[in-house]
Amino acid sequence: QLPDGRVLMPIWGAQKLGERWQMGTLESKNEGKTWGSYRQIAYDPQAGCRPDNGFNETDIAELSDNTLLAILRQQRVGTHAGPCDHYAEPSDYFYRAISHDLGKSWSKPGRIDLIGTSPCLHLSPNGTLMLAYRDSPQVATLEKGFYERPPEGAHYGLAIRISRDEGRTWIDQLDLHDPKGLKYSAQQQPGYPAMVNLTDGKILVVFFSKQIQDGKSSVYLVENVLAPTGAANASR
Repeated sequence: QLPDGRVLMPIWGAQKLGERWQMGTLESKNEGKTWGSYRQIAYDPQAGCRPDNGFNETDIAELSDNTLLAILRQQRVGTHAGPCDHYAEPSDYFYRAISHDLGKSWSKPGRIDLIGTSPCLHLSPNGTLMLAYRDSPQVATLEKGFYERPPEGAHYGLAIRISRDEGRTWIDQLDLHDPKGLKYSAQQQPGYPAMVNLTDGKILVVFFSKQIQDGKSSVYLVENVLAPTGAANASR
């Protein structure tokens, strides 16, 4: 919700059957009772070769002086119709867009040097800009028409980073933890973090975790509590 009372909701998908996914916002002026005023943030009509290529999962944070930051997940943006392969929800480089008029217009999105999915932006109690995301090396480069496999020992899981330049660069990676001590992999990954500031100055992070035993998977919610220093001091 913005200072002027408007509420913005990030959405993505195709406007017409067969089009690539685009990303934008809907606006509500009555606390979510009705929605309208779609404003596009990002669209590449030639992304990849599949209808679900393009921009998708996005989160938005209010910085200062009527400035909003959007961090966007994408699939095959800039590859221009190829090559076409078979894959399942790959990771790729995030994109970044800025609005200086509280979401009425947006800058052209630009790629940032960070790979992941399910971005979640948050401002800490002291105003530090944070990004929680699924840290997965599934996709890095294209080679012979297929996405390259991640290197042996690559890290899977959720991570948090901070930015001091309005989301252009992200530093100080902090890995989140599963209370069962699970070691995540390409088949067993957590996801979709959300953060909220607590009254004692700490930050609550909630996400889902997935455990696979005897061929059966179970999904459950996990919390990590971050101390003001940024270190995780509790999880369950």
